[in-house]
Amino acid sequence: MHHEHDSHPIIQRVIRAIALNRHPGYHFAGNFLGLSFTEVRDAHSILELTPDIHCQDADGQTNIAAVAMLADMGLATGIRANLDGATRLATVALSLQMTGVTRVGP
Repeated sequence: MHHEHDSHPIIQRVIRAIALNRHPGYHFAGNFLGLSFTEVRDAHSILELTPDIHCQDADGQTNIAAVAMLADMGLATGIRANLDGATRLATVALSLQMTGVTRVGP
């Protein structure tokens, strides 16, 4: 059965993220947001998020939950460099201090 909402871009991202979540790699949120490492080295990595309708607030800014997920995964890269790839980590607490700059762009 096909629903009119099935072709909505956000629904398509959800379906894609669920499918990708079945394979090792990112978790659902990483797949849904489309996080990508543009550079990976032992001591330095760059993780990016290109915002689009799936993670923007009504005012066009990147949703704070997406920014927090990006920060969490970015900070984890420094720890993961020294761990076995199968090791799972959990964030116990994370605090971000925002400067007030508009949350737009990659």
